Amino acid sequence: MGLKEGNVARSIGAIGRRLRLMVDRAVVRIVTDSLGRQNLQVQSLADETNDDVERFQNYGMSSVPPVGSEAIVVAVGGRRSGLVAIAVEDKKSRPKGLDPGDVCLYHSEGHTITLKKDGVIEIRGKTVNLVAEESCDIVSKLINVTGKVIFSEDITVGEKSFLDHIHRDGDGANTTKPL
Repeated sequence: MGLKEGNVARSIGAIGRRLRLMVDRAVVRIVTDSLGRQNLQVQSLADETNDDVERFQNYGMSSVPPVGSEAIVVAVGGRRSGLVAIAVEDKKSRPKGLDPGDVCLYHSEGHTITLKKDGVIEIRGKTVNLVAEESCDIVSKLINVTGKVIFSEDITVGEKSFLDHIHRDGDGANTTKPL
């Protein structure tokens, strides 16, 4: 092989190495969530550690992956110094056994919101808090409640206050308000 062919072979070899290193698997070691874009420290290849790896997330969704999660990282422009994470998953906490078409938002502790077929939305957790700054409307043909219900304020039913509601007893006298 001549000098010219050797240079071409070396150049092609260098390009091949760069292409092989453009996309990689990595393990998340540290997450910094206080910046404009979340940054990760990841360990990739044999023992290569990369700091300040920007993690791109889809609009409207944000998460902080647990340490030990796996990431797909891409070397922008073929430079390992410019790694970005385009996907991060924790296979230990990902819900399994979903039906085709289901979508699930999940936490590493196991609570979930699952969009299922036929318009069913299933929310599972130890405590579910609905917080509305102005109003919370529930519009449904039927509402089923199982378990104890506690109200911290008065309830109005058909324009009548529960706490101020009185009846006439058998003698025509007013009853007391609910105790």
